[in-house]
Amino acid sequence: MATSAEKVTSMMHTFRVRRDDHRRTRSGCFNCRKIKKKCDETRPACGYCSAKCIPCVWPRGNQSLPKGYVVPPVDEALVRKRREEQRARGVDGDEPAELADDSSSSDDDDTYPLVIEQVINFDDVDGKEADRDAGQHEVVELEVEKLPVVLAHESLPLWTPIEESMTDTFISVGAGAFIAALAPQYTHPLLKTENTWTPLVNKHPIMLQVAESCGCAFLSSCKSGLDPIAEVKFSNTMDALIMYMAQADLCADDHLWIGAAFQLMSIGATRVRTFNPHHLMLCLQYSYMLIENKYITEKPVLMIEGGPDSPPKPGELDVDYETDAQIMDLENSIACSVDVSLTTRFERGFLESFIYGYGMCILTGTDHAIQGLPGPFELFYHLRKVLKHSLVPCDVSWMNHPVFGSSFDAFEMAIKASYLLRNQSDPESLPMAKKLLLSAYQYPKPSIAGEAHVNKSKLSALRDSVLLTEAFLKCVKILLKKIIDPNFDLSNDSVQRDVTTARIKLSQIDKDSGVRSISPMCLLIIGLSALYYEDREVILENIFGYSDIVRARYTFSIIDVLEIAWGYRGDLYSTARGLDVLMDDKVMQLLVF
Repeated sequence: MATSAEKVTSMMHTFRVRRDDHRRTRSGCFNCRKIKKKCDETRPACGYCSAKCIPCVWPRGNQSLPKGYVVPPVDEALVRKRREEQRARGVDGDEPAELADDSSSSDDDDTYPLVIEQVINFDDVDGKEADRDAGQHEVVELEVEKLPVVLAHESLPLWTPIEESMTDTFISVGAGAFIAALAPQYTHPLLKTENTWTPLVNKHPIMLQVAESCGCAFLSSCKSGLDPIAEVKFSNTMDALIMYMAQADLCADDHLWIGAAFQLMSIGATRVRTFNPHHLMLCLQYSYMLIENKYITEKPVLMIEGGPDSPPKPGELDVDYETDAQIMDLENSIACSVDVSLTTRFERGFLESFIYGYGMCILTGTDHAIQGLPGPFELFYHLRKVLKHSLVPCDVSWMNHPVFGSSFDAFEMAIKASYLLRNQSDPESLPMAKKLLLSAYQYPKPSIAGEAHVNKSKLSALRDSVLLTEAFLKCVKILLKKIIDPNFDLSNDSVQRDVTTARIKLSQIDKDSGVRSISPMCLLIIGLSALYYEDREVILENIFGYSDIVRARYTFSIIDVLEIAWGYRGDLYSTARGLDVLMDDKVMQLLVF
């Protein structure tokens, strides 16, 4: 038995003196509690919120975390304040979102196990297999590492000067962040925008104006005070570019930077508050002039059928997608040199960028406003000869498409289907639609080579491109069924199976994936065809994701058109419903991609 003295001595040895530092509770601020992070409870702003430059929200008394609480976005005022403090201390820090040191606690819940899907071959889902579509891939959970969760607000742009001059700031943004949107796919480094488009910025003073205008328009989406400046710069640059085309004698080198300028301006047009569709049409017209001079020696025709003086005939316009894919794979497998000129590499992205803008105009019904351009069958008849070849050796051949990736053929079929839908009165429309539908069903699904599975980020990026391809193919089938079947009805089980399958594919694409920037055509067609609430809600979520990626102010025009097609706005705008909205020019003119 221990004596009383021994007990007192033992208690004194185990007694811990209370520290004078701040006594922490179990609550913390709402932001830390939301992400389940230990809060240091420093007021008025805890260390985590200060590092992330977000407002620190504290509970009142014993208030619990409100249901549905969302972590606030980055506050620009806090960003500027923090950078001023850093400059005063002589500390460099350009990215406040990365300043928080989360490695101090090994118990943080800011990590998640990496889960990837091994996609060797994506099988078509139809009939009863649609119910188990989500589980058709082999899912492998890897415990090799943990990746930090990136909050959505951390990926938003911050309007902060890059250079002392505002002009330099706009040019830097235009030549960097804005141009990056022209090659959204995971591709070879030589085909990325920094190695193809950016080097052309210094080619001519007008090109610098273009970069400045586009950079200002890009920043105006998150800084409303720049709207009037962006409008003036964009209008002046457009006038200068058109005047140069009319007055100057163009040389071979001019075609590069002029082509880049028109494509940049066509995308920048949708970023300006006072969007002018005439500017977009002019950019496409001038771009096609450059394309026609170099790649198209035969006179284009506007109608589907070939005229007496038109070399391509209807039978010649058929595409053997499987053979083209095999040839491209073979070229990619034997290619060993990456000694490709800047001109060749740039033209690959330039042509694909033009095709994207052209396709959007065909879908929205503005093709009649583009004078002098051929129909999609003639256009692809000429351009496939240039684009369906491997330039540089890649893990998979379709990485040679910096804009479309594996979706190039599917996007082509979607453009053709949209064109046929709007030209059903043409006698060649029905037989061509049947051939195209057969091609869509027989299309060889893109696969990912085994070598790409070694790199997890590469596999994820390639997988996203394949998923979008499958969603596009479903769009093609829906449009062509409407053309072929006189009794077409959206409530048909086969149509809604295609909608559900496409919806699942789109949901599996990573939220931050760049491939979402070419998804609006797919989102619109699937949205117009959706009858069930669940499908419609997922489509709306994907539109919001698309908006976060492209950061254009007019992306919500897609939602406006869908709400009209779903009857949410009554008959005020149109009585058309579903896919019939595609034929209503008054409604389609609301769309800005």
